[in-house]
Amino acid sequence: MSRNNNQTQKTPLLTHLIAGGAAGFMEACTCHPLDTIKVRMQLAKHASRGENGRPLGFIGVGVKIAQNESFWALYKGLGAVVSGIVPKMAIRFSSFELYKSWMADGNGKVSMTSVFFAGLAAGTTEAILVVSPMDLIKIRLQAQRHSMADPLDIPKYRNAPHAAYTIIKEEGIRALYKGVTLTALRQATNQAANFTA
Repeated sequence: MSRNNNQTQKTPLLTHLIAGGAAGFMEACTCHPLDTIKVRMQLAKHASRGENGRPLGFIGVGVKIAQNESFWALYKGLGAVVSGIVPKMAIRFSSFELYKSWMADGNGKVSMTSVFFAGLAAGTTEAILVVSPMDLIKIRLQAQRHSMADPLDIPKYRNAPHAAYTIIKEEGIRALYKGVTLTALRQATNQAANFTA
């Protein structure tokens, strides 16, 4: 089958969704323990110390979490991350393509400046619709200090959907958007740079 050289074949949106979701899933599974350790270190009032009295580094904090709460405690909040990756990628790529099409000239050409602004808008869109609420839920789950090995140690938030329900019930839906402005700035600049590169 011959291909028309005058037309470029567009990659289907579904391909972007599947590839982005798979990459995001692998990234989350690989990097999430480090994020949990980082959050615990950031939330600690005093640095965790080893038997010798010296502050623990990130490996020591990770070992301590695994010993006290089980290895799986390093993955607290992963459900929120994974459940946010697919819609985040869907919104990122589809909104980017939409914004880019709005900025195309009469011939369908898009300038680098338009790509940059489409990336800014896509990052802002994903931040408002997915990233900000999911970040808050993930952090709440990660911040819990309970033993996953002890069935009698019941956490306030059992999983991502339960955390979302509890937060909305106790604090209102606006609580999911604490820090949305900074999250939008982060995501907007990140996606503007990613799509422009």
